[in-house]
Amino acid sequence: MTAKKNTKKHSVVGVIATSFHSDFSRMVVSNICDVFKDDDVEIHLYLGVDPGRYLSDTGNDNSGLDIHYYSIFGYSSFDDLDLLIISGEAIYTEHMAPKLDDIMKKLPDVPTIVFSSNEYEKAIHINVDNYNGLKGIISHLVFARGLKRIAFVSGKEYIPDSAQRLKAYKDCVKEFGLDDDPNLIVYGNFTSKCDDDIRPLLSLDPLPEAIVCSNDEMAVSAYRVISEKGLKVGKDIAVTGFDDIQVAKAMHPPLTTVRQKFEDIAYTVAHVASKMVHGEPVEDQVLTATPIIRASCGSEYISHGEVDKDDENPDEVQSYLLSEYRDHKASHLKEMSASMLLRSLLIQPVSIESFFNILKDELKKIGITTSMVTLLETPKKVYRDEMMYVPEKQSLVFLMNEEELYISDIKNAPVLYADHDREKKDARSRNIHRFSGVFCTYLLFYGDIQYGTWSVKVDLQDVLFCYLLSLDLGSALRYMYLALDQQEAHRKLELQNQILDFSASHDEMTGLYNRAGLLKYCYEYMADNPDAEEFIAVMADLDHLKQINDTFGHEGGDYAIYSAGNILNTSLPKGAAIGRTGGDEFMGIFVPDKEINEITFPETVRVACETLNTTNDKPFYVELSVGCSRFNRENIEEGLTEIFKESDRFLYSAKKKRRASVLKEKR
Repeated sequence: MTAKKNTKKHSVVGVIATSFHSDFSRMVVSNICDVFKDDDVEIHLYLGVDPGRYLSDTGNDNSGLDIHYYSIFGYSSFDDLDLLIISGEAIYTEHMAPKLDDIMKKLPDVPTIVFSSNEYEKAIHINVDNYNGLKGIISHLVFARGLKRIAFVSGKEYIPDSAQRLKAYKDCVKEFGLDDDPNLIVYGNFTSKCDDDIRPLLSLDPLPEAIVCSNDEMAVSAYRVISEKGLKVGKDIAVTGFDDIQVAKAMHPPLTTVRQKFEDIAYTVAHVASKMVHGEPVEDQVLTATPIIRASCGSEYISHGEVDKDDENPDEVQSYLLSEYRDHKASHLKEMSASMLLRSLLIQPVSIESFFNILKDELKKIGITTSMVTLLETPKKVYRDEMMYVPEKQSLVFLMNEEELYISDIKNAPVLYADHDREKKDARSRNIHRFSGVFCTYLLFYGDIQYGTWSVKVDLQDVLFCYLLSLDLGSALRYMYLALDQQEAHRKLELQNQILDFSASHDEMTGLYNRAGLLKYCYEYMADNPDAEEFIAVMADLDHLKQINDTFGHEGGDYAIYSAGNILNTSLPKGAAIGRTGGDEFMGIFVPDKEINEITFPETVRVACETLNTTNDKPFYVELSVGCSRFNRENIEEGLTEIFKESDRFLYSAKKKRRASVLKEKR
């Protein structure tokens, strides 16, 4: 396969791998970084994390949900990648493999390298010789040790590496004439927590002479199970592994295994990737897997000459263990920093803007300067055993880098699309990209709720630390959303209370105060005008309301009432107290001045009524009789009812002057 010539000076390489708990993942990524260190290349890491694998002792049941933590792989489609590198151990898990075809469709359609697998037709494959590597270790057990009853701990058959190693074992049974007992084959999960899967082998009669494990981590379980029975590895039962992970040589006794030269695989992957980015021709690669003989297969009891001398350096083992201890201490200190981040995000006022401003400040304190948060339109609840969820779009709500800081709420944020439509990709003009270096994208989850992703520029030694930060950020987002929901619920409740208060204090038809609301507001109005010594009390009646209702129905009457209320309200100074206190009755008070007072106000109302009656098409008049009286602030002690009695006398006089009939003359 020849990669398409990359004409862009700046290149983006994506890497899908397992968590950095894996030595192999760290080594591959490290080599890729070394190869591209002098090029203008972004390296994007999408690391799957299986909580069940690392948190199985906590009592949390994540079964069925784990696949959703691998949906991070699908988020690679949001990035404008030139090349995608996929680790087979990342995609061939018990959660991923059964749905692999659907999962691969969610990945970007770009030149691809797959290592530790040869199942993806479109890709360049880099693999080790699993078959001959395992056959070599069994050949040693048979011909150097003379063993015939050999058990096999296989990984799941849907994992290509596991299937190839299982085939090698079965072929050796036939070719070498070994015990062909189906009970000698058990299936583990490629982790060091498969003791229950291996225990049946220790119940067989006769016992196996050797247990061949499909990888080193399952050999760790085999050591424990054999020790439980009071037996010794290498003396009573031989044990072998596959991979030669770092801990293999530190086990007691040191583990016989098949060495995948991880550094060679990582180097090959990196250099093939470099060639593909530069458009050079590349081909599939199959690398040698070499048996490494150590004491776990009993070799120390036969001949020290067969033991790999390179592994006999105790200083190297001690150095490895010390480095693990130092890494643990450093990780613990950084965990404390992560907890401080969560605390800061939880104790501050809640709004999206304040939340991300705090996040920016806290990230800078721990040396993170380039970072991006994208959120789903609404948080997504995921369910057990359903297909992993990868959205079609996200909103870019937070961006910080050396050049800018950008914060937005979801409603106004740029939209990022999970496709390769260049026009849609324009929304990504505000992002962290176009910078060389390593970026890691983490899912933001809390329990079964997915919120979005956090992308951050990292040093490789901080990848796991940033994973811890992402867990805290997911928790903080959970509380932020809860707080925002609470704020919205409080806002709605306040609005409902305002509506209820309005209904209790206002007239539904006119929107003016009702009697109870008016009396209360009159006192407030007077208090709001402390410099006013005198006020005008107004009483007004809508003329001939009964005649309008009787002749034109309640529709006509409602029109007249509404119009009368509007005329009074607009004729008064702004903020004056006015209300409908009965069927056709209105009352109010206002502060007088030269333009509006007890003399001018009735005339203002009369003119407004005349204007309405000449411009509408109603067959009846809308007119008001108005009475006004002036009172001093001190008179309020008598009560508003007494004050309005004086205005009522003026109203009575005005009503004597109203027209006899409400009907307009026909023209």
